[in-house]
Amino acid sequence: MKTLEHNVTVFDRIMSQGKSSNMLETVKNNPHRKYLYVVPLLSEIERVQSALPYFVTPTNRNRDGRKHSHLLEILSRGENVVTTHSLFRMLHIEDLSILKDYVLILDEVVNVIEPLQVSEDDSKLLFNTDYPILSRNDDNTLNVIKDDYRGKHIAEIEVIKAGRITYQSDTSFIWMYDPDIFRAFDKIIVLTFRFQNSILDYYFRINNFNDVEITYSDREDFLVRKTGNLINLFEPKNKDSNKGNYNWIGSGLSFNWYKNADKKDIAKISNKVRSYFRRCKAPSNKTLYTTFSDYENDVKPKGFSEFLSHNAKAMNQHGDKTTLAYTVNRFLNPYLVRFIQNKGIEVNQDDWALSELIQWIYRGSIRRGKPMNLLIMSERMRNLYKAWIDASQLKNVDNIITFGSGKK
Repeated sequence: MKTLEHNVTVFDRIMSQGKSSNMLETVKNNPHRKYLYVVPLLSEIERVQSALPYFVTPTNRNRDGRKHSHLLEILSRGENVVTTHSLFRMLHIEDLSILKDYVLILDEVVNVIEPLQVSEDDSKLLFNTDYPILSRNDDNTLNVIKDDYRGKHIAEIEVIKAGRITYQSDTSFIWMYDPDIFRAFDKIIVLTFRFQNSILDYYFRINNFNDVEITYSDREDFLVRKTGNLINLFEPKNKDSNKGNYNWIGSGLSFNWYKNADKKDIAKISNKVRSYFRRCKAPSNKTLYTTFSDYENDVKPKGFSEFLSHNAKAMNQHGDKTTLAYTVNRFLNPYLVRFIQNKGIEVNQDDWALSELIQWIYRGSIRRGKPMNLLIMSERMRNLYKAWIDASQLKNVDNIITFGSGKK
């Protein structure tokens, strides 16, 4: 894999096609550079270190018992580092000087914009008119008025001091990773699939990262068609139902739907997933289901227990699962959508939802090129998947697209 001469390069490849393996080989062949390699999960660190044993991972076995402190220590020594998305997000504006000679490698997109919910009582405390802790600027960013505050919201206050939180309503803020941290790196490489309309894509556009180059595989259409041929997608007979006949229409199965559903409605989902697994004659250890984490136990089908989060990415350990059930209808948080739109950027909810679905599907046996049974209960999500498969018959994508520079 050749790294291209742009400040941000995105290698956009369908899963299990060697993005990570090729990048590890590229790093091995370019030992004169310094790297910060960021992976989604702790379990992925071992894979990187087995290929690059000289890469160091931060631990809490140091003077103050904090991984963040150890991360800064080994970066300041100029060592090559592998760490997780969550620890990467703890870097502060004060840490910029030690990052300037590093190449940042992001294995999968990292969450860089997130909604934060606070209770009405906490909001009254933070904006109390007599003794306020926070105030709002004209651009809705927040300031800390009470510098000596040491209460239960100290962690949030420290983030606000760094200028990363924007007011949306009295009970909803938006957290955004400081873009100057990204700018401090010598180069940024992102390994993912369907980067466009991801949160990281919106973030780069909001913060005027104009020199982002995306390179695509010229085999993508072939691989998508292969996916469609290997997956046995269940088609419900009743196409107009929210009554539990394997098909939920409209916004059914969204997070708000679950929140407002009664126990009987959710029990129907569990029963239908169980019925589908049995219909496929799937052994319990070859099945996988997902829902929103708050309802994991409610949806769990009797006799089939293996759950995988609906936002799972970059995980390889479920490649033996041959029968999957997807019971959610994904939408971005409305406060997050409003925040992005207020920056003059159009949000494509369907494209984002489809990318999340594909990532989850590819945790199963399709990842190993093996046949797989698939139940997608939301009509919207199922239609997005089918349109993606069908479009591969016609799509003609340029191999390289560069945004901001006018090149293609």
